[in-house]
Amino acid sequence: MRSLPHELQFNIFAQLELGDLLNCRVATRDWYQVTTTLLFKDPDPWRLDRLLSTLRRSRQWRIDARSRDAESKKGVVGEDILSCYPGHHVKTLRLGPLKGFKSRIDNTFVNDFTRCLSFDGSITHLVWLDLSDCYLVNDTAFIHLISSSPYLVHLNVSGWSGLSDTAIKHIGECTRLRTLILGVIFENCRAVGDAVRGSRRTLEVFCVDSGVDWVCGKIVLDEMALTTLSVARIPMCNDGLEKVLRCGRLRELCLTKQESLPCLARLGEWCTKLVSVNLAQTKFPPSTLASLKTCRSTLQSLNLSFCSNVTDADLEPLVRDLPYLLSFKVDGCMLLTDAPIITLLHHSPLLTDLHFKSTNITSTTFNAIVNAHCANQLVHLSVKHCVGIHADTLLTPELARLSRLESLDVSGLDLTHVHVEVLARALPRLRVLRIVGCDGVSIEFAREFKECNALGEKIALVDVYGV
Repeated sequence: MRSLPHELQFNIFAQLELGDLLNCRVATRDWYQVTTTLLFKDPDPWRLDRLLSTLRRSRQWRIDARSRDAESKKGVVGEDILSCYPGHHVKTLRLGPLKGFKSRIDNTFVNDFTRCLSFDGSITHLVWLDLSDCYLVNDTAFIHLISSSPYLVHLNVSGWSGLSDTAIKHIGECTRLRTLILGVIFENCRAVGDAVRGSRRTLEVFCVDSGVDWVCGKIVLDEMALTTLSVARIPMCNDGLEKVLRCGRLRELCLTKQESLPCLARLGEWCTKLVSVNLAQTKFPPSTLASLKTCRSTLQSLNLSFCSNVTDADLEPLVRDLPYLLSFKVDGCMLLTDAPIITLLHHSPLLTDLHFKSTNITSTTFNAIVNAHCANQLVHLSVKHCVGIHADTLLTPELARLSRLESLDVSGLDLTHVHVEVLARALPRLRVLRIVGCDGVSIEFAREFKECNALGEKIALVDVYGV
């Protein structure tokens, strides 16, 4: 087989059934590459038809389509993995990661799948259901699938635009849900409250994003022992949020674009084991940050981007005691100066991700970054539109201490082609360099740098307008 042309191998494997194709995929490395292309990169629709026919012939199969989201050097999403192996019933159905199938996953396909998976003609034994981005499925097919799946534990319907409030309310029939991810355009927040009604005693992970900023009403949550709560662009009822916080089980909290929520003043008092906190574009009481000191031994990620009310006085007490912090983002916090950032760098040696877009930090902070204990740990750094940073600061020999930096955003700084070349040579692992709006870097130089990189093409992306 190895001596045959690739096209001929492709045509041979195309004649196989789905099960045989999957078995060949694990035989050798060469066969793996050919069958992977056939299964996931070729848009022909016959694969879904064969998948359904396989289910009709035998219900003793389990279908599990997972996705490797690791990015390759050129930023291309890795291949999806489809594994079929014997099981008592079909319990896992993940169609969301199958990006090449989206034009085929419609109402007819979902209804056929529901009939194939039904054990006694009425219910399925689905436990895990991922239909993210399956935008061709409407209310009728979705409601039928939900009504036929009483054992669901995980449900992901993010990225949809076709579901109405009526369909979302039917999710409330699922009384065993532990994970619910909604990312759909709905009109009224009351539907979201109805969606969690049936599983409020079992739900642990709840994520919702309306996709728009004009949703009516507020989300009203009952007392639920959630470990993860993520609500974006949807107003929340303060009393309902307080009930969730008082349970004290939260590990991850994401509240973006929220109005004033007084209960956040005691966030750290009620939730002492928070790992990730994202309050981007949210108005919170000044005492919120001070209360997070109780999470010093667990907090790893803090995002305060575009929180215009955050000042040095609010942040200084907290950053003195975050030894395990990995990610820190304060994009757009115009009231911050160098002082709390330098304090953070002295007390957080494990930092890997720093974002200071459109802040008032100066060259003093940048010098502190390259000389900090965490310098050789940093992977992502953004100083976009930080006009207080002088371009020549980037020419310091200490820049080589950022030995693991993979992504650097210096857009808006007064850079020239000399600075770009110095950055490329000094940072051995740099893969993404963003220089949007750097007028000193000509379009011709950027284009030549991308096409004929004299540094061995080690930088995968040079992001600049016009190239």
